[in-house]
Amino acid sequence: MDEYKIKVSLDSGELKLNFLEFIQHFYLVFYLLLIPILLMFFGLVDLFKEVNNPLKEGEIWFYIIPPILSILFFFYQKNKLKFKIISTNLSRSELNKIIMKVGNELGWKFTENKHNVIVAERCDNIIFSIGGERITILFYKNNLYINSICDPSKRISISSGGRNRENISRLVNEIVISG
Repeated sequence: MDEYKIKVSLDSGELKLNFLEFIQHFYLVFYLLLIPILLMFFGLVDLFKEVNNPLKEGEIWFYIIPPILSILFFFYQKNKLKFKIISTNLSRSELNKIIMKVGNELGWKFTENKHNVIVAERCDNIIFSIGGERITILFYKNNLYINSICDPSKRISISSGGRNRENISRLVNEIVISG
């Protein structure tokens, strides 16, 4: 995670994704919008061909429901990018020990460990057919910014089967107990 992404993430309180990760994370939003867009496109083609093709009974729902679901999924996915912010007086070395302990217990693979950021991945879960999770931890002043989302660099998934919540709650509980 580069310095620009870290700064934007800290300023916004949300995890900053690159373009491809953004597309992966919000793919369902785009997919749901594709249905009414294609219907409108084919309607315009018929209009230019001067073909009178009125809407069939119930077809209007294909114009209404997907955009509504798309908006709901957008806010659902956007909410997943928010950081859980924990204030602590623990030193960085104490926090590192706690993070490593929780990470080892939950099977995290640490991919980045710099002075102000730790990024870890959790392996695929065959039971839930999940592509894995990405855990991002930012250090800023006396605050810890924690986020866990379905890994946007792996297979598309909108549900982690509760594993993202588990990643965050286990880490927060260990920090609260220790500090």
